[in-house]
Amino acid sequence: MLETRCFSLFSEGGRFHYEGFGFGSFMFGNIAAQIIAYCLTGAVLAVVGYGYLSLRRWAAKFSCCLMWAWLLIGLPVIAVVFFLLLASKELTTGAAVIALAALALSYFVLPWLVIRYFGGPKAGLFYEAADPGLRWADRIPARIVVISILYAFFIVGLQVLLFFKGIFPLFGSFVRGTGGAVLIAVTTLLFVLLIWGTLSRRLWAWRGACVLLGLLAVLAVSASLCTGYSDLLSALSFPPAEMRFLAGVPVQGWHLAVLSGIPLLAGLLAAATSRRCFKDPRRPARNQ
Repeated sequence: MLETRCFSLFSEGGRFHYEGFGFGSFMFGNIAAQIIAYCLTGAVLAVVGYGYLSLRRWAAKFSCCLMWAWLLIGLPVIAVVFFLLLASKELTTGAAVIALAALALSYFVLPWLVIRYFGGPKAGLFYEAADPGLRWADRIPARIVVISILYAFFIVGLQVLLFFKGIFPLFGSFVRGTGGAVLIAVTTLLFVLLIWGTLSRRLWAWRGACVLLGLLAVLAVSASLCTGYSDLLSALSFPPAEMRFLAGVPVQGWHLAVLSGIPLLAGLLAAATSRRCFKDPRRPARNQ
């Protein structure tokens, strides 16, 4: 929560203040996104930590599911985090290399360690002995948990867009302002319904996820390619100090298409290949 102090540093009278800083500026959204990420990470770790200390079997399963979800969406997230780091801090070459190495380790090493330990047979026997019997988490397939985590990630990402003037891709362009906020709200509601339907293993949730993720991937990629980076900056109309810096970043439309398309396509792939985990009401229960 100490990160909230950064708002005062950039506000009027702060040591880093510049004209135009506030809601809708790049740095305001950058700081807000970091605070959201820190708070959510702390909340998730607190819940998982409770599960570890109380020797609950669901904690080991949830940890592995978190890491599998991270493997699906981690690379573009790391790229965005590294870009925000370079944009918000004056890093030396050595510091930038160290930061990139740390981010890479968080993608490759951390998931491997968690999945190997908590997904291994020894951990399974340990938690089975400490927490015997059938629990509610045992009735939910791991794949269902993974894609539900992905949907929750998309919900958080949508809320972050509100700090950048509610920008939302739509048919080869970007909508912002009230129109973008409405589209974000509707899409958020759809993902909430998908999480409920997915955890309930309803077949309509599987179909709806394939349609929604496929549509969002097409919208995001087409808008990035058709609009381009410079046109996107013009539409966002950040303060002059931010525009001067961001205009010099060597980013093109296809970079944005890749960064936005990979998480959505990864989610689509994970959802599309999970058909067998969903219940078909037309089939007898014994065939499930």
